Parts: sequence; C-alpha cells; structure tokens
Amino acid sequence: MLTFECFITPNAAKFLRSYDHFTNPAKFHIIPKIHKTPMVGRPIAASHSYITRPISVFVDELFKPRIRMPTVLRDSGELIRILESIVLPSECFLVTADVISLYPNVDVKKTLVALDLLLREARAPETPLLIQLARTVFENNFLISEFSKDIVHQDFGLAMGTPFAVTAAKAFMYYLEKDTVAQYSEYLLLYKRFIDDIFAIWHGPKQSLLEFLDALNNKHDRIKLTYVISEISISFLDLFLYKDQAFNTLQFSTFQKPLNKYLYIPFESFHPASNERAFIKGELMRYARNSSSAEAFCDTRQKFWKHLRVRGYPVRFLFLLFREIKYTNRRKWLVRRIL
Repeated sequence: MLTFECFITPNAAKFLRSYDHFTNPAKFHIIPKIHKTPMVGRPIAASHSYITRPISVFVDELFKPRIRMPTVLRDSGELIRILESIVLPSECFLVTADVISLYPNVDVKKTLVALDLLLREARAPETPLLIQLARTVFENNFLISEFSKDIVHQDFGLAMGTPFAVTAAKAFMYYLEKDTVAQYSEYLLLYKRFIDDIFAIWHGPKQSLLEFLDALNNKHDRIKLTYVISEISISFLDLFLYKDQAFNTLQFSTFQKPLNKYLYIPFESFHPASNERAFIKGELMRYARNSSSAEAFCDTRQKFWKHLRVRGYPVRFLFLLFREIKYTNRRKWLVRRIL
C-alpha cells in the first residue's frame, strides 16, 4: 500500500479497509432463466457483504473513465444515436449474437492482460496499482451456498455480483474479438457489443459472415456464441429493429419479450403514489426514446395503457401522466447525461 500511497487518499484508504470485518464467504445462488430452452441458471455470488467489495468498487470507479473500447456500447440509447445516422445499403444482414455464460468462462489471466493494455493505452499512472487490486478481487472469490457448509474457491471466471465484473468482462471480450473485427471490417457497417450481446450490420457475402462468426467462436475454447441472422428484422436488448427499404434506414421500436407478464406495481399497493407516477413516466420516456416514429410510440403506449388498467390504475390517474410525456420531446431523452 505504501508504494501506491500517492494514488490513494486517506478517505480512499479508509474505504478500501471498510469491509475488513466481513470474514464470511460470498453467498452463492442461482437465478433460473425460465425463458431459455432448455432452462438454465445464472450463477450469482452476492458480494454486498464480502471483504473485497470496497476494492471492487474502487477499481471499477477508477477504470471506467480511463479506458476506451470503441466497439462497446454503454446502453441501447447509444445504439439508437448511432443507428439514426446510418444509411443502409440495399442488401445487408442484421446480426445478433450472445456469448453463452460469459462471466463463469472469462479467462482471468487474459482479462488482467487486457486491462493492463487498456490502461497503458490511456497512459494511466495508476496502472500497476489498479491491476494489483483487480487481481486481488479476481483471485480471492470464496463462495458458500445455503445448501452446503463447504467453502469453494472460484479459480476460473468472474463472480457475477462483484461490481468490477462488468467492466472486466467487457475488457476481456474487447481484446478477444478485436483482431477478428479488424480483419473483417470491410464487411462490417456496424459492430457493437453490450457486455455479452453483440449487434452487427453486415454488408457482404453470407458465407463470409458465417466465417466471421466461426472465427469469433474459435477465439477461445470456453467462449462460444449463439447467433441470429436476418435480412428483414431482429431484436437486440430492448429494441426491435427492422429495415425500411423505401428510405434505406433501420427503424426501431421497444422490444418486449413473449414471456413478459407485465406485472407492474398494482395501483392498490402500499407504494407511495410518487413511485407509481415515476415508473410510469420512466417507461413512457423509454418507449419514446426507443421509437423511431410517432406511430411506433403510440402503439407501445396503447399496450402499456391496457396493461396498467389490468393492474387497477384508474383512467384519471393515467390520463394526466400519459398526456405529460410527448413524443415531440424525444430528443432530450436521447442526450447522454454526464454523471
């Protein structure tokens, strides 16, 4: 710690040691993915009360503003801003891909190398400190479940639940795919990834596209992709994307999963009315942002109204909120906020 004391303020040092009294392993549990066939589980190591959590938070906060990964998306809003400026060629493929079980299959050693390279590209003077702290988080993940008293040490992959896992997984995938994306760049009108979800617009032969996807699938023996290719429409994150051949553009609306039961907070619940108003306005803003046309927004808004009525919301309560959120204000909800 003394070697890096110039980078650690007294308050930061106090924060890094604030969980020293938490000596129990992280609680391990699995969240079932009922929408998958066959059904699988998402492994979670809850680190909210784990000794390395402050280190993970500290490293994540210092990493994110320093590193640059051009192919990585911040959110679907960033993708929308990109799509609105793209002119589609007459013939192209829309592609989405998903990394199967990314976090448990991340190669920690290669992740540390990727993080080190990204920091050195940014000329960050804290590079040795941040890499050492990242190594501490990755290599000291001890788990215990509710069904066993055995303590398990995770020696491969990242713990879903520690704050730095998302940034680390992004960095690992960025360097894993970087060379292949550059190799096929002549065909890639767009290539973006949000953690383990990939979206691409391919302008080239389908056989070359299959070779590209095969190359990505063979970059690492534990990193495998499933993918969908379409010439008409495709879903990605919370967007449904479809071609408008008349104007050579990509139109979009809000994607809602088939298994969505729309179990919004009931109107008669004990939540404050301010909470109910806030989530309704937030959803309407998202629908406006995610709609490339007023017609698409009106269609999604109408469905939202019906789902809320089923949950007991009176017309008078909804009418005032729905009237407040207008599609004409959409541009301000697309602006990226600098925190």
